Amino acid sequence: MPFPRIEVKDRQIVVGMRPQSLSLTPQSSRKDNAPIAARVEVREMMGSEAYLHLTSTVGALVLRTDAHTAPREGETVSVYVDTQKLHVFDRKSGARL
Repeated sequence: MPFPRIEVKDRQIVVGMRPQSLSLTPQSSRKDNAPIAARVEVREMMGSEAYLHLTSTVGALVLRTDAHTAPREGETVSVYVDTQKLHVFDRKSGARL
């Protein structure tokens, strides 16, 4: 998965993303748009949208998707990240990098 280049040197960082920055379909035809395998733990229906609470190898994720096509609890899904919308923070100070 391609990440924007951010100079962090010897810092510990936290990477954040919003639910709308994740998708169940690739955001582009780029070959390096690698998915993250995740399991649906909770499907929270919110009218025409659903929030999926997922567990994955990169940690817990929350994804916003269409309620009519949302996978059910227990299903395994492929999650795609819009890497241009990642938020990076210094772990110690909390400052955005």
